[in-house]
Amino acid sequence: MEKAALFRVKTGQWSIWKQWCAELATTLRKEVTLTLQEEQVLQELVIDFDIDGTHYIIGFMEGDCLPANMNREVNLRHKEMKEQCLEYAGVANILYNIAQRN
Repeated sequence: MEKAALFRVKTGQWSIWKQWCAELATTLRKEVTLTLQEEQVLQELVIDFDIDGTHYIIGFMEGDCLPANMNREVNLRHKEMKEQCLEYAGVANILYNIAQRN
């Protein structure tokens, strides 16, 4: 299964969201990888783009996408950061996703 969603970054929250993403990709990467394994997610990708000074985020997940274990601190914090920084804008339609995997 693949799913994607579009979010608008709330006013004044871009630097906080960007810093959180950097933490997920670096210092918290090992813990994030464990949660993805639990959720049976093969890939999670977050992309930023800017339109007229407003940042938008596309979040993409591939895999079974089981519910997150909310007993894990990283998942609780991620939920809090999303609520603080992002406003849901709608489903993003995946037109194609082609990958060559060995």
